[in-house]
Amino acid sequence: MKDEEKTKEQLIEELTALRQNLSQLEQVAAQQQEVQEALRQQRESSRRQVQKEQALNRVIQSIRNSLDLKTIFSTAAYEITQLVSADRVEIVQYIPERQLWLNVADYHQTPDLPSALGLEIPDADNEIAARLKRLEVVQIEDASACSDEINRSLAQTYRGAWLLVPVHFGSTVWGSLSLIRNNHSLSWQQEEVELTCAVADQLAIAIHQSTLLLQVQTELAERKQVKAALQEKQYFIQRIVETSPDIIYVYDLVEQRNIYINRQMLEILGYAFQEIQAMRETVLPNLVHPDDIVRVTEHLKGFETVKDGEVLEIEYRMKDVNCEWRWLRSRETVFAKNAEGLCVQILGVASDITERKQAEHKIREQAAWLDVATDAIIVRDLENKIVFWNKSAERLYGWKAKDVLSKNANDILYKRASLQLQQALSQVNLTGEWYGELSQIRKDGKEVLVETRWTLVRDEHGNPKSILIVNTDITEKKKLQTQFLRAQRLESLGTLASGIAHDLNNTIAPMLMSAQLLRMRISDERNQQILQTLETNAQRGAAMVKQVLSFARGVEGKRTILQIRHLISEIEQFAKQTFPKSIEFCTEIVPNLWTISGDATQLHQVLMNLVINARDAMPKGGVLSIYAENFFIDENYARTNLDATVGFHIVITIKDTGIGMPPEVLDRIFEPFFTTKEVGKGSGLGLSTVLGIMKSHNGFISVSSKVGKGTQFQVFLKAVLENQTLPQESLELPMGNGELILVVDDEAEIREITKITLENYNYKVLTACDGIEALALYAQNPEHIKVVFVDMMMPDMDGLTTIRALLKMNPCIKIMAASGITDNQKLTQSLGVETFLSKPYNIKNLLQVLQKILN
Repeated sequence: MKDEEKTKEQLIEELTALRQNLSQLEQVAAQQQEVQEALRQQRESSRRQVQKEQALNRVIQSIRNSLDLKTIFSTAAYEITQLVSADRVEIVQYIPERQLWLNVADYHQTPDLPSALGLEIPDADNEIAARLKRLEVVQIEDASACSDEINRSLAQTYRGAWLLVPVHFGSTVWGSLSLIRNNHSLSWQQEEVELTCAVADQLAIAIHQSTLLLQVQTELAERKQVKAALQEKQYFIQRIVETSPDIIYVYDLVEQRNIYINRQMLEILGYAFQEIQAMRETVLPNLVHPDDIVRVTEHLKGFETVKDGEVLEIEYRMKDVNCEWRWLRSRETVFAKNAEGLCVQILGVASDITERKQAEHKIREQAAWLDVATDAIIVRDLENKIVFWNKSAERLYGWKAKDVLSKNANDILYKRASLQLQQALSQVNLTGEWYGELSQIRKDGKEVLVETRWTLVRDEHGNPKSILIVNTDITEKKKLQTQFLRAQRLESLGTLASGIAHDLNNTIAPMLMSAQLLRMRISDERNQQILQTLETNAQRGAAMVKQVLSFARGVEGKRTILQIRHLISEIEQFAKQTFPKSIEFCTEIVPNLWTISGDATQLHQVLMNLVINARDAMPKGGVLSIYAENFFIDENYARTNLDATVGFHIVITIKDTGIGMPPEVLDRIFEPFFTTKEVGKGSGLGLSTVLGIMKSHNGFISVSSKVGKGTQFQVFLKAVLENQTLPQESLELPMGNGELILVVDDEAEIREITKITLENYNYKVLTACDGIEALALYAQNPEHIKVVFVDMMMPDMDGLTTIRALLKMNPCIKIMAASGITDNQKLTQSLGVETFLSKPYNIKNLLQVLQKILN
């Protein structure tokens, strides 16, 4: 149809259709533009991503190119600024043991900014640090607005926006990678955060690798050093083994043969190693002396229970290639163990001691008769050097022979050269002999009195060669003589006092009666007062005479069976009520205290007198103690005290911490009218009366005192038992089983008596005169000594110090302590030593306590 023929409506429809098509075409064109723009943006994003990945890879490569931590830190700090816009980059390491964060790298693009390298940041109360340890990424737009004081303070120097990313290995934080932007108005973009996190992860990998490398390098270096040291040690040991004068060997206990022997076997016994190997298990039966084979076999069995590091020693005889017997001394230890931990091989060193054994045998033959002598026998040359020192000399003076041989005798035995010593030397040179008494010193400094005989020994040409000295210890003999003389003196004083008292009684009696008669006849008040004074003083004189008679003849009174604890309770009550508060009073009475037979009034007077004396000895206060216990006096104890008799006793100890007494006062305290108190404050009859009462009760009293250390009185009274026979436990004292006991005491007499007693009851005994010798003996016999018996009061090193040192050497060591001062028991208990013996102790106490600690 032609356009002219179309109607208006048709034209409008076609026009509308054309418009719709045009709109569609426009929409398609717009969509094509959008697609092209999207493609362009995608290409641009891909290009930027590629650039970012390339830049990140470059940074990673830069970081990973080095394994040196300092280089890694500086590279990472620089490279991150090539990816992220930042004015400062810091690497901070967390050091947990110091509770702080340490700046180990600091890079800033502006040179005038202050360096933060080495800055220490506290970890406590640090909110950012807490978040980093939780592995959080911390973004802070303005550092001055931090919530904690630490970071607000840092923001004053390092102001701006902060980005902190944790550097971590797994869940363990190593530190942080921190970025600072001076302009806090620029916020951190997500892309920047992601890049920083990626760099932090790579930094953690690089740190980990560097640390591992350093550890490997260190371990390799150490292994190299160990290997070199081992090779050097092996060479050194090989040279020692080959050049050693002794036989060194390895013996297999399972195969019973030697698997190694050095060449000294050929030098000493004449056998080559191949010959010993060929003997195999017959080596011991073929070569060891028949008398020694059983002992050697038992010695080898000891390795079934030997401890690591323990050395076993044995001396035995082996046959050499010439069929002669040679003495060997072997020291052996564990060399190898099997899977069960049992010793299968031993390493040994054997020394040829044949010549020594022959010399010892010869010396023993020559010196046997000298060593069995009970006297100390010493030989000194003309230069005063000691050339012989027998066993009795060792026991008497405390010095071992090996310690004094070739030493100057005067330096060992005397404090200083005396005139008597010079006269003795002159006499023996003149006449060939000298006899007398000398005061000498022991190793522990104690004085000993000896009865000595010197004889000049001449050589085959008649020339003086040496001086033979034989010394007998008379110290105890002199002490007993002193006790005897003191007893004689007191007895003489008693006889004199008795006679004087008798005459005084005859003089005072008519005076007293005359005064009483005159008082009845004279009524004048003034004369009555004069007569009253006369009568009072006459009565005082009579009382003093009575006290003198108590000392001289003893005191008779009504005897009953008494429990002494009641008297002590009365004394304690009296003391607490009347004594000054500065004096502390304490008592200790055993629960089963035995009874005695005596006069209660007289014994009350004894205790009261001693307690009052103790009070007077403590004008500035102190401690007054009374102890009462059962005590059996045996022959050993009675031998050292003239007044003591064998039997059951109770002993009452009264001790003070007062001013004490010097020896010259102590020697006279029981004499009548002797007193140390001021005029008018004591008659000097108190202790003499005490002595008289004790004699009348068949008891005795002992006293010890030191100036400034206090005084101790011990009152011994015979006990009254229902059955006077010894209890079964006293008759059958416990025996030992050969255990080795170390006795440490500075008193030679106590050491010897204790040693003899223990040996009689089947113990072995070592003795030491002081703590230093005790430690040396224990160090030599740690496995064999079962108990150490230590006296607390010793010179140089006291008992307390000795116990502490022993416990350091062996915390499980068994220790018994002994002392005459009961306060020492508390000190030993503080160290964990529960076993304590009070001096003096008897055989029963010693053996029962020893048996208790052993079992």
